[in-house]
Amino acid sequence: MDVQFHPFLSVFQPEEPIHQSMTEQQKSPLVLVADDENHTTLMLKRIFERHGYRVETAQDGVSALSSAQRMVPDLILLDIQMPGMNGFEVLRALRDSPITKNIPTILVTAKAREASDVAHGLNLGADDYIYKPFDPRELVARAESKMKARHLEETLHRRTQELQALLRVGEELNNALAVDDLLNLVLFLSLDLLPCCLAAIYQINEIGELARFRAETKGDYRAFDFNHMDAFERFLIRRRPTLWPADPPLIEGFPYGMAVPLQHGERLLGVLMVAGDLVTYDENHMSLFKGIGRQAALALRNAELYEIQANYALHLEDMVAARTKELQSAQQMLV
Repeated sequence: MDVQFHPFLSVFQPEEPIHQSMTEQQKSPLVLVADDENHTTLMLKRIFERHGYRVETAQDGVSALSSAQRMVPDLILLDIQMPGMNGFEVLRALRDSPITKNIPTILVTAKAREASDVAHGLNLGADDYIYKPFDPRELVARAESKMKARHLEETLHRRTQELQALLRVGEELNNALAVDDLLNLVLFLSLDLLPCCLAAIYQINEIGELARFRAETKGDYRAFDFNHMDAFERFLIRRRPTLWPADPPLIEGFPYGMAVPLQHGERLLGVLMVAGDLVTYDENHMSLFKGIGRQAALALRNAELYEIQANYALHLEDMVAARTKELQSAQQMLV
């Protein structure tokens, strides 16, 4: 078994890290109500809580902006007439911040009814405009439509990122013909594309034995070591994609992790694992990780075939050289 640890090398960086925890997804959506009128704030809070939403409130523009950046809600209901900063100023600041620029925001107003006011708010990036007094059913329907639209937009963007990442993975891996180079490259790509601290890959030979093992860490885990054989044997018991903590962990010391088999037809070529301690992996992470695993399995099989062919060619050259030497020796004896 060949066990080595190699220094981390960044091959490329995706446009945006794909980070979203399963715990966050399971929570009910959070709505931030920014209004300086207490009765309006209380009414909006009750309306959305009755529909299963979590609601936080802010009484002025400054605290609304601070709360939005701190909590990153799923929707903001923003009054225009507020002390400190008015709704237009808050909206401009929200759209200028990378943290809050994509949060659906609905302007709620009783006074700014002129067409120029509406145009100004929409040009600043408001997703909708509602006048007081309003029908609660209409407000909730509009809010839900904006959140669904933003969710679909984010899903499409994430899928596009995943496809781009997998195309780049395929291009990188297809250039690696040596098995050792390929294993290292798979680790580098996994560490670049996923929020993980550790990546490990195992290669299994044709008789089912562990042939090679590589592991790499980044950040504060450079000196981290783990029982790789124990993790390998735990995976062989399951032989299926593993996502923990939903599944029992494979690597002790890391609360979150994923593992996928590197499969070619019916043969198990190896295992790829990643682990971390900051982000809870969800199905989006697993989807991308499985894609990396499929690309890695195909590249690994190609590298194995190339290695077999290279060994055969070398052996053939040795046979030719030996036969040539025999013929030369026989010719000398005849002479």
